[in-house]
Amino acid sequence: MQASPAKMQGLPRGSMAAGMAAFVVIFFIVHRLLADASDRSSITLFNNLSWFAASLIAALACFVAAQRLPTRERVAWLVMSSSCALWCAGQLVWTYYESFRGALPVFPHWMQIAFTGYPLLFAGGLMLLPKPSDTARFTPRHGGNLALIVCTLLVVSIIAFFEPAMQPARRASANVVVLTTTTSIGVMLVTALYMLWSYRWRNTYWPMLLIVAGSGLHFGTSIVYVHQLMTGTYQPTSWSNVSWLFVFGALACAGHERGWRALSAPVDQTSLLLPRERWLEALVPGTLIALTLCVAWSYSEWLTPRVATWAIAGGLLFTLLLGLREVWIQQQEQRLLAALNASYENMSTTNRELSHSEARFRMLSTQLEQRVHERTVALQQAYRELENFSYAVAHDLKSPLRAIDGFGSLLEAEYGGQLDDKARGYVHRMRRNVVKMAELIDDLLAYARVERREFEFRPVLLPAFIAGIVAEHHVNIEKQNAQIMTDIPALTVRADIDGLRLAFRNLLQNALKFSAAARRPEIRISAEQQHDGIHIAVRDNGIGFDMGHSERIFEMFQRLHRAEEIPGTGIGLAIVRKAVERMDGRVWAASEPGAGATFFVRLPINAIS
Repeated sequence: MQASPAKMQGLPRGSMAAGMAAFVVIFFIVHRLLADASDRSSITLFNNLSWFAASLIAALACFVAAQRLPTRERVAWLVMSSSCALWCAGQLVWTYYESFRGALPVFPHWMQIAFTGYPLLFAGGLMLLPKPSDTARFTPRHGGNLALIVCTLLVVSIIAFFEPAMQPARRASANVVVLTTTTSIGVMLVTALYMLWSYRWRNTYWPMLLIVAGSGLHFGTSIVYVHQLMTGTYQPTSWSNVSWLFVFGALACAGHERGWRALSAPVDQTSLLLPRERWLEALVPGTLIALTLCVAWSYSEWLTPRVATWAIAGGLLFTLLLGLREVWIQQQEQRLLAALNASYENMSTTNRELSHSEARFRMLSTQLEQRVHERTVALQQAYRELENFSYAVAHDLKSPLRAIDGFGSLLEAEYGGQLDDKARGYVHRMRRNVVKMAELIDDLLAYARVERREFEFRPVLLPAFIAGIVAEHHVNIEKQNAQIMTDIPALTVRADIDGLRLAFRNLLQNALKFSAAARRPEIRISAEQQHDGIHIAVRDNGIGFDMGHSERIFEMFQRLHRAEEIPGTGIGLAIVRKAVERMDGRVWAASEPGAGATFFVRLPINAIS
């Protein structure tokens, strides 16, 4: 039995969020206890170790998710895992300096590379995420999104850092370090928010939301933390210390969510794309404006006239960019609406043409039905005339022939002694032609019956059927001293038994007739099942014929030999073809002059029962 995705992953969905929530609760309780105890060194060490543990959990969660993803996405999540591990290493060094050496490292310090490189490396991992194939290329709308995000972060940074950085006691190098760290975290937020707002997600929608939440909280925490450092108001007991756990907790939950979805069955989320895009279009600009207002309210005491001037200029720029973006989106929607209207007009025109075509089709269909009715009536009349003709042939024509033959017989019996040899030859030729004419009429009637009779398909056991045909001709077979050999497997076919009997009766008669001149006539009847049906062959060792006439021999009254040489009416093989074709079969022949002939009958594959 296949394991469920949750069991394969080890941790069920939501377990990471629950674990991080429990971790934050424990941190808060211990943090408050240490804060009440006024033990600065203990609370500092506890803060540093908690931040180290949170970043380590985030690195491990991203690493585990990477192991379950395709190659391209795996690389992206490995890079994000490495970035969290880099912060973890920097935090470890910071803890060593602050808690065990009793003094912070002097800036600039190499350890700062870890804190600055973490968000840049994480942003690089986000850019490595595979782009969905149907995502639009970079458009002015995307450029507007990016500009709005950057403008908001610049305004927020000016409000929070401009006046503290301008204090005479601040060293320029310290300003550069803290502002560089904040800028790098801003790059991470810009990248994550831009990717979310540009709809570069499918199965990563919820992980991307968590990453945006984590990076946004990180940037906000950094503003509070850096501002406190620059103004000298930072305390280990500050409430902002708890937010670092939420930052890495959100990243850890994002990695856990992506890994869980990688083990789940793919779900078609096409129907969710448009609602999610509308929510983002409504929430992101409002969130950016709310962030600016919150920072301005929080640091209102630092909102000097020059800062207010820069902030207002940034706000105006934000408004201008938002307006230009909305104008472009409106133009695109107008263009799409025009294309949609044109498509609608084309569809309406096509529908009208289709309606006209449908009306014409109905008219033609009515005319066709009328013609079919007329042709059916004509065909029924033709069949009645054919039946009348058959009756006339069977009775009206054969009656005079019987009279001629009867009077010829009486003439020969009563006046035979008075006739000389020449007269008796005339009488004999007359009677022989009467018999020949009667045979021709019988064959014509047989052909007509094959044409108009309704076939009744029934199961036919092939070996018994062929044996019956051979038994019907045992007198002629013994008279010609012919040898009949059969090789018929035990096959049952669905066929019209009368039509099939008529066809093989004529084929056997034909084989006996054309092999009569052989010293020992030999006829072989065989059958085999092939991919396209049942193949039955009748071979003889007779005089054969030229293959140039292979199609001609199946036509009415077509003979390859004179009647004096080979008797017959020239209708038998035409009857064979007509009977076989009416059973959806096929008949053909193969021969060489003086080497006998083989006649093949193929019954269709659906005839096998």
